[in-house]
Amino acid sequence: MKNLPLIEVTELIKGIESSDNFQDDLSIADLNGDLINYEEKRLEHSTPMRLNALLMILVQEGTADISVDYIPYKIEKNTFITLMPTHIIQVSKVSKDLRGRLLIVSRSFLDGYTTPAGKKNSMVHYMQIRKNPCAAMSAEETEHISGQFSFLLTEAPTFVLSARISISRPIINSCRRAA
Repeated sequence: MKNLPLIEVTELIKGIESSDNFQDDLSIADLNGDLINYEEKRLEHSTPMRLNALLMILVQEGTADISVDYIPYKIEKNTFITLMPTHIIQVSKVSKDLRGRLLIVSRSFLDGYTTPAGKKNSMVHYMQIRKNPCAAMSAEETEHISGQFSFLLTEAPTFVLSARISISRPIINSCRRAA
């Protein structure tokens, strides 16, 4: 397999109109399809790539066609998608009315995360998300997770500044359970 472009967190947030960034480890942003112009067919938009981050997207409006590990997905309203650093991602179409929330966690932060004492790492959960990155949700679940994104916005500076401790793990787990 050829070497795929590896997109860093700083590159990911360049095209976002407004985002809250915390020490380049965590970014929270609103997704706006108007700002994404895939009609130009620029190379970075159509080429498979990897992210050097964990990207969670809550789609609240609109649609997009993407491939994750060469499997096509149509993401639409009330979809939650988790893109891991191990995924190969390709975006082929984004509607101008696409709206949602983004949570971006750097790979270096993830690598520094340690499981709290008494808790086990769950390879089963990892593989479930890895193999099934998209989850259809109810409107109520979408609203709940959107609230979790808002909560994280207010609490993230405290978490990140406290020596990269287990930031947002309960929120990330809550999002995964809801998905």
